[in-house]
Amino acid sequence: MTAPAPAIHVLTGPTAVGKTETALRWAEENDAEILSCDSVCVYRGMDVGSAKPTAEEQRRVRHHGLDLVDPRERYSVSQYVEMARAAIAGAHARGKRVLVTGGSGFYLAAFFGPVTDELEIPSAIAEEVRTLHRQGLASLLLRLRELEGPKLPDWLDAQNPIRVAKALERRLASGRTLDSLRDEFLTRRGPFADHPVTCELLERPDAELKARIAARTERCSPKASSRSPSASWPWDSTRS
Repeated sequence: MTAPAPAIHVLTGPTAVGKTETALRWAEENDAEILSCDSVCVYRGMDVGSAKPTAEEQRRVRHHGLDLVDPRERYSVSQYVEMARAAIAGAHARGKRVLVTGGSGFYLAAFFGPVTDELEIPSAIAEEVRTLHRQGLASLLLRLRELEGPKLPDWLDAQNPIRVAKALERRLASGRTLDSLRDEFLTRRGPFADHPVTCELLERPDAELKARIAARTERCSPKASSRSPSASWPWDSTRS
């Protein structure tokens, strides 16, 4: 009999709500390891402004998904899923629970449904779309509307050049409408569909969140970083 997939607990919430310290306490109380779900923290050196867990915090609890690639490299959601699967399997083998925490929506979505498809994008199509992308959003939309018609699907963020470019690649490569591609995509199983997943959302009043964000911004500013270490990180509880 196949052993059941290990359970995953997800802790999420807006910037500066207090995810980092809450995650550390939960992991310590539940003998868990932490899997970061932050698309900035995967990059080495991207510490200022990202609220990446400090060395001391990483000593308290084992972390995964930090400092994986150079900022000049691309890091896709497919790579994140592969890393996350390995991290979860490793933690399970060590007898540890897994806590996923962070606020990057696309990475987070991987724990609740499909995030990638199997569509191959020929190099010629990828180059055509890159050329249009360099020309700007208007060029991407013009080409996409030549294929789709003047009205694009409401679910497509037509003001986001990256999403329009991805949609155009898939429209060109498949020869199918965007709605047809999306309908098929939504029937796919997510990469963690076999895992029991629970989710906890942290919230605070808007005024309190704004104050905590302001405190973080002050702490991470160049002016703050020039102060003595004892004055640079006075609000650990404001980290997300």
